[in-house]
Amino acid sequence: LISFISIILICTLIMGILSFNVIKTFMTEQIIESNNKLLNQYRTSIDLALIETADNISLKIMHDLISNSYLSRYFNGPLEKSIAGVSEVSQYLNDMSVLNPLVYSLAIYYTNNNLLVSTDYIRHTLYNPMESQEDLMHYYNIFQKASEKILNSQDNLLLFFDYGKSLALKKSEVQAYKPPETIIHAVRVAYGYDVEAKGAVIVTVSGDIFKTFFSQNAPEDLGSVFIINKDGDIISHTDDQLVGLNVKDLGHGKLLQNIGQSGYYIGDFGGISSVVSYQPSSFSEWLYVSVAPLGEISSFTNYILKLLALVALISVVVGVLISYASAKNLAKPIKSIANYCIKSPYYYKQSKEINEYSLINRTIYNMENIVKEREEALKKVMPMMKMNFLSSLFSNNPPDLPEINARMKMMNIVFYLKYYCAAVVKLEKLQESEKVVLYEYEKLRICSLFKEIFTTAESECLYYEKDNMIEALLNFDFEESTLYELGEEFINKTKLSPDDISISKYISFGKIDANIQHMGTSHKIAMNGLNYSYVFPEKYLYTYNDIIKLEEKRSYSNRLLLNNLYNSLRSLNCDKSICDIENLINTLRSGSFSFQQIHTTLSACVSMVEDFINTHFGQEVDLDNDYSNTSNILEFESWIKKVLQNSFGDIDGSDSYNKMIVMKAQEFIRENIQNPQLSLEYVAEKLDINYKHLSRVFKNETGIKFIDYVTNLKLNHCRNLLINTNLKVEEISDIMKYSSPQYFISRFKMMFGCTPKQYRENYQAIKNLDSGI
Repeated sequence: LISFISIILICTLIMGILSFNVIKTFMTEQIIESNNKLLNQYRTSIDLALIETADNISLKIMHDLISNSYLSRYFNGPLEKSIAGVSEVSQYLNDMSVLNPLVYSLAIYYTNNNLLVSTDYIRHTLYNPMESQEDLMHYYNIFQKASEKILNSQDNLLLFFDYGKSLALKKSEVQAYKPPETIIHAVRVAYGYDVEAKGAVIVTVSGDIFKTFFSQNAPEDLGSVFIINKDGDIISHTDDQLVGLNVKDLGHGKLLQNIGQSGYYIGDFGGISSVVSYQPSSFSEWLYVSVAPLGEISSFTNYILKLLALVALISVVVGVLISYASAKNLAKPIKSIANYCIKSPYYYKQSKEINEYSLINRTIYNMENIVKEREEALKKVMPMMKMNFLSSLFSNNPPDLPEINARMKMMNIVFYLKYYCAAVVKLEKLQESEKVVLYEYEKLRICSLFKEIFTTAESECLYYEKDNMIEALLNFDFEESTLYELGEEFINKTKLSPDDISISKYISFGKIDANIQHMGTSHKIAMNGLNYSYVFPEKYLYTYNDIIKLEEKRSYSNRLLLNNLYNSLRSLNCDKSICDIENLINTLRSGSFSFQQIHTTLSACVSMVEDFINTHFGQEVDLDNDYSNTSNILEFESWIKKVLQNSFGDIDGSDSYNKMIVMKAQEFIRENIQNPQLSLEYVAEKLDINYKHLSRVFKNETGIKFIDYVTNLKLNHCRNLLINTNLKVEEISDIMKYSSPQYFISRFKMMFGCTPKQYRENYQAIKNLDSGI
């Protein structure tokens, strides 16, 4: 027995020593392999979660800079004329930043005027030099570095490590919170057609988020993990105190020789023998490094050796059979766990380490949280997205069917019924500003009722309200008459307001169609139908057939009515003019005219009244603004009749004023008789009156036309020059600015019966005869 035990002990000792060396070598190789695999997993997670996020966001913003005019206009356009629009760029960046919580800030830098628009502030050199703006100078330096490096790089996205303290001075002036200790800038430079840098998109990631990601996802067995850039600066580290140091200072300058490569080596790190594994980033010049102390291997192998010795002793005492039975029983739970892991969806075939499962599990858990946060941000902008979706459907160039389905899927919109129809509701504008709160509450109530009424077991409703208009897309599976009955129900239920505020409502339906891409035409018809609420304010619902019948109406009796009004105005007959207005309005409301004809007729009526007032009062008036403020044709009738009544009332007391105008005109003509520009329009402009009015009152007061008065006065002046001076006929013609002497002679002869020369000779003969007598 002793010999047997001795043999057992010797064999166990030899087995233990050999096992120790074999296990130590095996464990060293395993930890190196495991370290590399885990580091690769971790590097991929970081790249996808952080760097690719910055890359995607910068690409999205760069695409929008090209396609959106309000973002791109600051590359070349003057900042002075559009500085107010910079706030739209800032709002755009804020909207983009909320979509990803990993982003600390977003910024767009335009070289034009050194304009910087970020989620934190707006800076430019329009009023202050760059040297006085430290924050702008900081971003300018980042842009310059990126421009220089990108010229020698194939990638247009560069990453820059920075310290939070470099932003602390700038942040403390405008914000109350402390900036992060470290930050990462992802810079994408924008180029013009001349390959000149026009600006850049800068995505900034907080180093605090980096650190949190490390602490949440780095497995304990991975040891210490850190990231360095190509200069050796430690960008992030599981030990916060080492962030910002250089690996050269830690005695690992060897890593700088392996930038862009993968590998490992065994060396002393902090006085401890460790396995140092490194792998490059797929998106940048960073190097991911992990350090695993080999001391853990020694302790583990020592534990194995002791366990082997203990097993040997137990084997000797208990016996081979009991040890075998015990080992078999102990193996059952382990096998069950292994089988469960293989069947689990989280099983990773290329590795069996539990730490790897832990890493994947934690990474997925973290990404799920990020997705949830993005979904929350998406919910906030969902109303705007639905409004944009409807606007695109109602446009003249709707999206194609695959895009429509994709956008509906994103917004969780399902239209499963057969027919579609566009409906539009016009709400009366607020008349009393002090009731604005009640007015807005009433609009919300109306929208809620609209949604409630048009959402049934056989219909769906998607709508938005903007500028006192409810524009809706209806999806239903019932008869057209049922749709209009729902419209009647909506009008009836919204007549009475619980807040004692009444808003007139008009609803119009477009064409029903089974193709959602035809809703642009349906919406256009519905909008045309609302135009008729101006003509028929007593009618609150317009069906598709109503609209088509009205649009097809054509009548020309309005021309005769306009001609009657024109004649009444010319004859200065107030009662007849008012009667003609009433006949015109009643005819337009007879249902025999399209809205385009009605609008054209009313515009012609306004122009006719404007011309009448300008002609009889000499002052330019513009009635278009007052016309556009009328809410319906009955209000228009009341307004235009009042304008005419006031105008005719003013005409009765204008005789003395007209005489004064004629006297001023005659005086001005006498003083400027030799002016070649002397004309009706010229004199009216100098007297600041309407030329038509001047022509009319001049004829009424003097009995002759303006042009005849000027011609006669001009020829009388020429006659005085003939008899009182020795000027030649040609000289007089030139002084009076006649086109030619022949024309002057013909005009003179027409008035005085002889040529200028004959008139002078006759005058001299009579004068000499009188002297002889």
